[in-house]
Amino acid sequence: MSDSQGSGVKVKKEELLALSDKSLMGTYRRFPIILVKGSGVKLWDSDGREYLDFVAGIAVCNLGHSHPKVVEAIKKQVEILTHTSNLYYTEPQIHFARFLVENSFADKVFFCNSGAEFLSKKDIRVDPLTCPGCFGRMISFIEDGKSSKPS
Repeated sequence: MSDSQGSGVKVKKEELLALSDKSLMGTYRRFPIILVKGSGVKLWDSDGREYLDFVAGIAVCNLGHSHPKVVEAIKKQVEILTHTSNLYYTEPQIHFARFLVENSFADKVFFCNSGAEFLSKKDIRVDPLTCPGCFGRMISFIEDGKSSKPS
């Protein structure tokens, strides 16, 4: 049983998995476990089993889970700004961009959250020989969006 978002209401794992099948697109073949908490590199599921997190949010969140310094930094930031679009400037983004440029191969950086934004930049080229399949899922999504046929 799992506590549904801290509400105190216990929901059976089978009910949650069935609801997931009805509500979530099948973009990934998921493991039949429901993760309920994490600490460092460890995760626990709704049955109390412990796992090591080798996936790190598919390599996008490799800071571990619930580290006190990360939690504090996030709390501090959301009290100021949670998220803004690239349509606007923010001082931390400008300073972070400068840091990346000064400490990497890049002359400039582009912040984005998916391949769609990356591929929309006309001056950026992706070499499929050095990055085979990097954006395959996103390109497929974009191509499907151009189709006049309902899918």
